[in-house]
Amino acid sequence: MLIKTSPVHTLMAFFAATLLSLSGCTSPRVPDFGAIEIPAERKQAFFEYMAPLVEAKNKQITGDRAALEKLLGHLHEGKLTWWQRGQALDLADAYGLSEVTGGVSDTALLDTLNRRIGVVPAPLALIQAAKESGWGTSRFALEGYNYFGQQCFKEGCGVTPKNRRQGHQHEVARYASPAQSIAAYITNLNTHRRYADFRSRRLTMTEAEQNLNTVESSLTLAATLQAYSERGGAYIKDIQSMLRQNRSFFEP
Repeated sequence: MLIKTSPVHTLMAFFAATLLSLSGCTSPRVPDFGAIEIPAERKQAFFEYMAPLVEAKNKQITGDRAALEKLLGHLHEGKLTWWQRGQALDLADAYGLSEVTGGVSDTALLDTLNRRIGVVPAPLALIQAAKESGWGTSRFALEGYNYFGQQCFKEGCGVTPKNRRQGHQHEVARYASPAQSIAAYITNLNTHRRYADFRSRRLTMTEAEQNLNTVESSLTLAATLQAYSERGGAYIKDIQSMLRQNRSFFEP
């Protein structure tokens, strides 16, 4: 994915990518996005900071996808060996299937993994982060590195919303870094039952060899995320509108 860089922010993006490659999980220091008064510059800074983090997580998933493709190839040649089955179970554990693997056939297991192991298009991830965090200025982003509005349900697990309805006990999850927030968001789309349509549509696009990391692919996949917000279709329209409005940041 192309994020057009300005001379002011190019060095920041370089150091962000370098830090990630060296640490594997550490996020570079978060800029004060609220202090950037010009909206276009705030957007640029936000995208340039977040893009390397999204790309790092997608790179890890791409490696998992390559391992899965090898297993699928072995399965086409015959039954998986015990070692290959072990590799499949390791992937299953990483993608939220550890509790349902007992007695599941190799074919069924790999078929489910085939839907779950996939990247989330960077334009879609970045726009959702911008929407949910107010371009990195929300209370939840500042207090808990939560850029995607993800909730948790154990007391003390996150930040308590000020407008939480009476009788509700959810909190907005708190993370140790923006990278952890991104990883949790992508894991959510790849594993939660609410996003089965997202995964099915993505697999269809993958098998058709479509480039997922584009605005057009993001627009298509955004249409499957009705369950992401209580606003349903209105939320999808907002995300798609933001993708179109900010297309110039992602394309030549």
